[in-house]
Amino acid sequence: MRIIIDLDETVVDLLNPWLALYNQQYKDNLTIDRLQTYNIHQYVKPECGEKMYDILSTPHLFLHSVQALSGAIIALQHLVTLGHQIIIATTVYPRPGSEQIEEDKRDWCANNLWFIPSKDIYVLKDKYILDGDIFIDDSPEQVTNYRLHHPNAIIMGIDYPYNRNSKEIGRASCRERV
Repeated sequence: MRIIIDLDETVVDLLNPWLALYNQQYKDNLTIDRLQTYNIHQYVKPECGEKMYDILSTPHLFLHSVQALSGAIIALQHLVTLGHQIIIATTVYPRPGSEQIEEDKRDWCANNLWFIPSKDIYVLKDKYILDGDIFIDDSPEQVTNYRLHHPNAIIMGIDYPYNRNSKEIGRASCRERV
């Protein structure tokens, strides 16, 4: 099978280092369990707002601060061993520094997911353009768009507080906690 899997919060933990930088810069104590929707900027201090997304442009945040989620790399290696094609699909939204974020994500994948060919690492906004048998993502929007364009695909939503009440993730074929 061809399995398309998101990178952030599906294979790697980006939220904890991102929130740590935010908390340090804005003297706050925001944690993942307080995020009840995918729009993280709604939970930060007003003086931060959408600047929250600029924190992602911190030099080499992704390359040096993220860690693989427990068991994620072993699971992906096992799927490859079973003969499945793994496609990593990740998004980098256009903001100042987004080119560096994309480069860091590709470097992280090359260093940690060496068993997935670089031709199977995609950085794109609209993941639904990729055709797969299984789609795994934590974003309600990505899950909805994929279901719309690929009604026969198996879709798995990753369970987090920010998507737990989402009807899109709730309608996914499977809900797993990573």
